[in-house]
Amino acid sequence: MSRRQIPLKSQYPTLLSELSVWVRRLAHIALIFGASVLVANALVGENGLVDSLEERHRHQVIVNDLARLRLENEQLREAANRLRDDPRAVEEVARGELGLIKPGELLLLFSDEPTRSR
Repeated sequence: MSRRQIPLKSQYPTLLSELSVWVRRLAHIALIFGASVLVANALVGENGLVDSLEERHRHQVIVNDLARLRLENEQLREAANRLRDDPRAVEEVARGELGLIKPGELLLLFSDEPTRSR
């Protein structure tokens, strides 16, 4: 003879037990939604990960520019000191940029273009 299982009173769903299941589900959904909003804000919000990465890149660009400008400043300072103290540096500039020659020197100009003979 097989025994028939008789459901106990606690096994029947009641309104209160159904309500607590829905409340737990809504609480889980609300927690997941809230966590998703917080993660999204941390990634793309103000001062989020994306902004931090962009600021790091900007900072690196500025640091590189500063190093380049310091090197250029040092080179210009050395060139200014040479022009102030070294007469040969002044002569180099006069010959190269101004095309000046010393008295008694002969200036020869060469052209790459062939000339026509008459």
